[in-house]
Amino acid sequence: MKNIILFGGSFDPIHHGHLNMAEIAKEKLNAEKVIFIPNGVSVWKEKETLPEDKYQMIKIALRSKEGFSVSRFELNKADNYTIQPVRHFKKIYPTDNLFFLIGADQVNEFHRWKEADEIASLTKIVYFKRTNFEIKEDNIKRFKMLAVEGKEIDVSSTEVRNLLRPDSPLRVLKYIQDHNLYYMKQIAKYINGQRLEHSKSVALLAYQIALDNKIEHAYKAYVGGILHDLGKNLDKEIKSNIEKQYAKYLPMSEKLYHQFYSARLAREVFHIEDQMILEAIEFHATGSGEMNPISKIVYASDKIDPSRGYDSRKMIRSMKNDYKEGFIYVLRENKKHLLKKMKDVDNKLTSECFKNYL
Repeated sequence: MKNIILFGGSFDPIHHGHLNMAEIAKEKLNAEKVIFIPNGVSVWKEKETLPEDKYQMIKIALRSKEGFSVSRFELNKADNYTIQPVRHFKKIYPTDNLFFLIGADQVNEFHRWKEADEIASLTKIVYFKRTNFEIKEDNIKRFKMLAVEGKEIDVSSTEVRNLLRPDSPLRVLKYIQDHNLYYMKQIAKYINGQRLEHSKSVALLAYQIALDNKIEHAYKAYVGGILHDLGKNLDKEIKSNIEKQYAKYLPMSEKLYHQFYSARLAREVFHIEDQMILEAIEFHATGSGEMNPISKIVYASDKIDPSRGYDSRKMIRSMKNDYKEGFIYVLRENKKHLLKKMKDVDNKLTSECFKNYL
């Protein structure tokens, strides 16, 4: 008799919060399998991503995770109710122990689910405990729910879709880029062509470097990378913005102005408020005298992006191995490049950056 976990939801898109819940539940319940069951059209939501895209993103996220799989059972159904896949999998695994995994927020609404009592009779309802979240004890008792707890990753699919916290596996974010989903549609209104491809490449590289260096909230490097050139096509707006808000930087080369306007657009269009991300965008071209880890990673990723067409593999390896040492290496090489090309290295920001770090 095996323990099998069913995990249903919209997964629009899947993120590390979902994966964390499933991994902890699998370990705590000594389960042999965890089956993700994405729905096609949620009964609670009016508009969602195409079911096939959700399915493919889950499939990508679960790659190499032993015992994890994704089911197509609900993908093309218009009337998605949990009782349907529960009955389906009970027929497939009649003698095994079925668990149905839900989030803490769903505990309080479970009595409203269609055929809730039957779901609880065919499976053991398991919920993931959340700190400082009030749960209705009535539902826990009525449906004989079991709690599992462990490390919490506080992220929602809404935050991923809006680029506020794209805390999803790198492969999932690449799929979002390649298929022009969610925030990519908005980004494409500002940059396109090779500039968009460059931004996508920088974002993925920055995220990978942050992950390899075990940077806390590594997704911030991705956000900084994907938005770093957001304002580069808007020449008139950039000049006007610099004159009004960044007058002290007017003596700089106009080619550097876009970093400030891109940071403004990140705030106003994408509602990015995290200062580490905003600073990474605001100083990605020049650097500055004091740079946070995300700023260093985005600065370097912009300079060593493989799509630039030169061999940057050695610098990329250095950044992945140790971003602090790698940043110095990239900075030194970039200084040589700027001096060779007779570009602006005397502006206040670049001068302070070179002076402090070199």
